[in-house]
Amino acid sequence: MPRLLLLVFTLSLGSCFFGERRMNAPIDANALASLQIGVSTASDVTAALGAPEQVVELGEKSAWLYRHNHEKNVGIFLLAIGLYGEDTQSDRVWTFFDKNGALTHIGATLQAKDAEFHLPGLD
Repeated sequence: MPRLLLLVFTLSLGSCFFGERRMNAPIDANALASLQIGVSTASDVTAALGAPEQVVELGEKSAWLYRHNHEKNVGIFLLAIGLYGEDTQSDRVWTFFDKNGALTHIGATLQAKDAEFHLPGLD
């Protein structure tokens, strides 16, 4: 009988977890703001942001991708019910260069800091 009570008690206990994962270094918004279209070069971009994650050749031009992901996840389990939530937000920067290596365009979304712990249905 004590073993049965122990088993019932153990199964009635819940559990939860919180997790966090990051991919690549965060993108420095101040370093990004220091870049100037038509003035900055590929060397300036590398000095400010580091090595790109991806380089795409576009004929004589090129584009570089910088990305930082921040993921937060949480789960809770009670008896036979489980809830799991995951939120992944990213910083993404594309820099575009002409054939001489001069910066022609920048596209950026900086949202990695907005990742949240969230369980569905508990809003």
